[in-house]
Amino acid sequence: MSNKHSPYENTNSQTTDPTIFVQIASYRDPECQHTVHDLFDKAAKPGRIKVGICWQFDPLEDKDCFRVKTRENQVVTASYHWREGQGVCWARHQVQKLWQGEPYTLMIDSHMRFTHGWDEALLVELERCPADNPLLTGSPASYKPPNQLSSNLLPTVRRAQLFNAAGEIRFRGSLLQSKADHPLNGAFIAAGFIFASSRIITEVPYDPYLYFNHEEISLALRFFTHGWDVFHPTRQFLYHYYRDPNIPSDRPLHNTDLNIRAINKRSLTRYRHLTGQTVTQDSEVLLELERYDLGRTRTQEDFEDYSGLNFKTRTASEKALRCGFIKGLNRYVRRIYVPELDDTKPNQHETKAEKTVATTSLPNHKSKSTKPGLDNVDSSNILRSGLEPGSFLPLFTLPDQDGKLRQIHFYGGLPTYLFFLPFDDKKLVNFFRALELQERTIRKQVAYRLYLLPAEPEVLQRWRNKHGITLSLWADSENTVAGLCRVESGASIAFLTNENLQVLHAAPMNNPGQQLPEMVKQAGRLLERPAPQVARRQAPILIVENVLSSELIGEILEYWNNGRKYEGKVGAVGNVTLRKDSKIRTDCFIHDRVLLEKLDQHFIQTLFPEIEKVYGTFVTHREDYKIGCYTADEGGFFKMHRDNHDRPLSYRRQAIVLILNDDFEGGHLLFPEYGGDFYKPLTGSAVVFPCSLMHQVAKVTSGNRYVLVSFLYDEKAAKLRMRLKVEQGTEATPNEWRVIPVRDDPHAYWSRSNNIARDEN
Repeated sequence: MSNKHSPYENTNSQTTDPTIFVQIASYRDPECQHTVHDLFDKAAKPGRIKVGICWQFDPLEDKDCFRVKTRENQVVTASYHWREGQGVCWARHQVQKLWQGEPYTLMIDSHMRFTHGWDEALLVELERCPADNPLLTGSPASYKPPNQLSSNLLPTVRRAQLFNAAGEIRFRGSLLQSKADHPLNGAFIAAGFIFASSRIITEVPYDPYLYFNHEEISLALRFFTHGWDVFHPTRQFLYHYYRDPNIPSDRPLHNTDLNIRAINKRSLTRYRHLTGQTVTQDSEVLLELERYDLGRTRTQEDFEDYSGLNFKTRTASEKALRCGFIKGLNRYVRRIYVPELDDTKPNQHETKAEKTVATTSLPNHKSKSTKPGLDNVDSSNILRSGLEPGSFLPLFTLPDQDGKLRQIHFYGGLPTYLFFLPFDDKKLVNFFRALELQERTIRKQVAYRLYLLPAEPEVLQRWRNKHGITLSLWADSENTVAGLCRVESGASIAFLTNENLQVLHAAPMNNPGQQLPEMVKQAGRLLERPAPQVARRQAPILIVENVLSSELIGEILEYWNNGRKYEGKVGAVGNVTLRKDSKIRTDCFIHDRVLLEKLDQHFIQTLFPEIEKVYGTFVTHREDYKIGCYTADEGGFFKMHRDNHDRPLSYRRQAIVLILNDDFEGGHLLFPEYGGDFYKPLTGSAVVFPCSLMHQVAKVTSGNRYVLVSFLYDEKAAKLRMRLKVEQGTEATPNEWRVIPVRDDPHAYWSRSNNIARDEN
């Protein structure tokens, strides 16, 4: 179903004024008809306006979308059944096909209202921009249907949010405290409001193969590299209907369609390729990319330097987060408020801005640090008292108020809020009141909530009955679990874990009225995940994120810089040789005992529990940690091999590869026995796999790839290694390669006691 369709009444008048082509993509939106009516009604010279609409609707169910008819001869449409739609970028691309040479264009959303004389005012504002190729953009003011318009018309600028783990980034409007004297030269786009010469349609056409999350960032980068300059206007010209995220949608959204996963996967891969994060050879992903590629006027590096973004490291500097690229911004706002960095808003104007300039941006969950590592962990608010970032909760069992035993491991599979609360009547009442206000948001996050208190079950039951609390309370009467989680007696602390019971965020709960809403907001960012994909085949490997913090990575790389380097050799004991046809890597063995013990202690919390759960190996020993560097200059690689094929190495159980950076090209891990997929986890992650698997490291084509590697085994394998040493005529002691202090591992204690059966012989 694809045809020209226009349900509008003809009231067109001839004009010699420069015409403006208004682009609207509408998805089953009953507000669109009112948007069109309002833009004509409020225009200073409505005769010069031409409107192009991509309608996506159901002929039977969406009749209410076409009750208002306005200026038929000035509106041209492309109509599709909503099931044909492939997202907003595809729809905006269809709109641009309707352009008939009008010299100016305004791109908006389908739910907008306008100020009087908006057309004349935009033309004047564009002329004020000191650039050859300017475009106006920004976050419009707000309205609620039918015509409840915001009274706050202060201008906005666009700032970056943080990258998420998928390498995506979104933008947000920040309200100024006063009207600007002139259009402000910015960097980032609001796709719901762009006004410029129509040359942007031919020079930077809309990419129909991208989806929602990749729309604005790809536009900003493409506009910049094609020589266009972003400006934010001195005042508001439009109003936008921002949905309340706490209220179910009153209009359908495209992201409920059945094919979103495939569309979004293609879009994400295309966006990563476009920005240089990854490289793909998939012809479907690269379709017509030469038409929608970056420009040649300026480079991506120029854009990154100007905006404060870095796509390869997936970092947004304070320059990007606070619009540091806008000259003289401090004349109009004291400080751009960034929730990811700031505990409090600096003034009442920004408090109003959060209400006035709403956003449909998805939360994201990258650490504020610009260093690599712990991309999914909020390291800014981890408590001194409590588990460190990336730690796994100990596996414990506690009774609830009814005496029923509850086991924490049953709560894997969903994110979890774990609250340690003091048994204090007033504090508990305040906490549960604050919790009630956040209940709807937490429920939308689909997360468990667990409450641990230092009291006996029957005492908790009486307290629940007294205050009418229906939530289940867990009795940690002797503070046993609090001790395992390093929470001081009487403290009020909350932990947020991912679906794997790994700590992402922690915060005090001494003032729950303020601290709980902030934690719930952080959770929205940290729990954001790419859409699930259908898995056809995968190597039997384990990838654990958030194993290494940025600080620990820094210590490891500092050791590399100062340590002694060796050319990497291959082979087993007695047959170790340098073979550059098999491996090109430079190694540095860690011999500093303080750093070794620090790594052991860290992995006991952040890595070994997962190895035990997945492979059943209770790690007690390891080989030396070594830092490896594959350089593009030397063509670094490692051919296909197994790590325990030779008898002298048969004691090895799991290999671990800790990712110290990801700002390089090539260098993928491959497991060719299980397909040709490339594995390139995020910085700070660990790749764990049985040493018996065939694997290789592809040639590094750009940059340097740094890893920390070792081999792990258990007590039984340690005895085997002793026997092999005897065979080789070498003396060794059982404790020579022992992980210190593994016996103090709380995870090992609880899992050995309750969950995992082992051969202790």
